[in-house]
Amino acid sequence: SQPQVSANIYPNPNNGNFTLNYFLTAPKAILNVRDIAGRLVYSQNINGASGKETIDVSSLSQGIYYWELSAANEISANGKLSVIK
Repeated sequence: SQPQVSANIYPNPNNGNFTLNYFLTAPKAILNVRDIAGRLVYSQNINGASGKETIDVSSLSQGIYYWELSAANEISANGKLSVIK
């Protein structure tokens, strides 16, 4: 069976720091952030069944990004991320 993943982020919009709130049935997942052209601009391993992870993407320019949380190579949760500075 496929791993079950649910996640959300807050605050959104943010200034480059946000919290990922997640639940996994897989032992680990990867958080990827892509720019609007689809280029990978940030990646972080997420371990543990559930929790909150503080994410610092303050090095990114202001704009719209897309985040995705993948487990077992399946994108399981995703959304839009607005960075405002």
